[in-house]
Amino acid sequence: MKATTKESITKLQERLADAKARVSALEAEKLEIEARQKADVARLKSIAKEMRSIVGRPAKSKKRAKNDRTLSAYIVDVLADGKSMRLKEIAQSVKDAGYKSKSKEGFLSCVATVLAKSEDFTKVERGVYTKA
Repeated sequence: MKATTKESITKLQERLADAKARVSALEAEKLEIEARQKADVARLKSIAKEMRSIVGRPAKSKKRAKNDRTLSAYIVDVLADGKSMRLKEIAQSVKDAGYKSKSKEGFLSCVATVLAKSEDFTKVERGVYTKA
């Protein structure tokens, strides 16, 4: 029984030595891969820089239009003197008064939201508003 225990300890020590050798080999391989990865990243950055110099910068995103007053203030002016107007008429009058918006289809929704949420305006009937 003692010989078997010695043999199994020896086999375990051999397996442990093999595992340590594999771990060392894998760690060396990992270091090589990391070094290649750093070189690849540097090369990609260089390519991207070269492409930017050839193609130019990507287009900037659309910035919001600047207005001197809020949309609500423009609507108050449009609905002055107790006028009642339809939603589309209000939106057009606000634009005619100088309000700038880059929104094409969404501007009508913006106006409708301001009219619905603000206490400055009253809904007279469906789609028709007046100043409160």
